[in-house]
Amino acid sequence: MIETEIEQVNATGLFCYKYGFFSRSGFACEPGDELIFIDLPELYAG
Repeated sequence: MIETEIEQVNATGLFCYKYGFFSRSGFACEPGDELIFIDLPELYAG
């Protein structure tokens, strides 16, 4: 799913060096150099 989202962004002509994703239930893969993952507890931590 993440790669599909990145492909859609690139198809618009916007080439990003980082992509951020939000999830309520967590992620099945690990973040990399160009991926930032934010889950619900992290969003509301303060």
